[in-house]
Amino acid sequence: MSSNTTTTLLTSTNAALVGQPVTLTARVATSPLGPVVPVGVVKFLDGSTTLGTANLDSTGTATLTTGSLQSGNRNLTAVFVGNNTFIGSTSSPVAETIANEVTSQFKITRGAIRRRGRGPHFVQTDKLKNTGAPVIGPIALVLDGLSPGAMLTRATGVTTSIQPGRPYILVLGNSVLGRGKRIPVRLDFSAHSRRIRYTPHLFTGISNP
Repeated sequence: MSSNTTTTLLTSTNAALVGQPVTLTARVATSPLGPVVPVGVVKFLDGSTTLGTANLDSTGTATLTTGSLQSGNRNLTAVFVGNNTFIGSTSSPVAETIANEVTSQFKITRGAIRRRGRGPHFVQTDKLKNTGAPVIGPIALVLDGLSPGAMLTRATGVTTSIQPGRPYILVLGNSVLGRGKRIPVRLDFSAHSRRIRYTPHLFTGISNP
């Protein structure tokens, strides 16, 4: 009699740049869990696209490292194909964000930081000019290495989306930014002083870098 199985999928990171290797690890076990370790082949998928296959080892684990994931929000699964002894199973999908950095083709002009009112509030307007080929949105501006003690409280641009953690602003939705076109982005900060430092990066193909 063939045994039922369950498959789980883990990834080495849930966010990576285009071309950056991501390791997918599938674990296959009998269901209900027993002492027998399944043997066979696991197929790794991005949506309906096969990324590759790998054999289960003596612990019921199969791994695949790939750098072929395309930019955007990916949906990854692992499929144990099954055999005469073990019935196949499919993992729950795992979300993976792949960012395509386009900073190099933009001219980023950072405006002066001005105090707003009497409190610890400051405002700055960055201007993003596309100097290369047309870019298909969404485009996100990420503020890397934001000064300790500084917090992004609000931002205005073509489209705005701020989430906790790594500060970023969705400056363009699902449209095209042509060569020579500019996007102004106003940034509001809460900080101890106007010495607010960060490194701006631009990514495309994702809504949450």
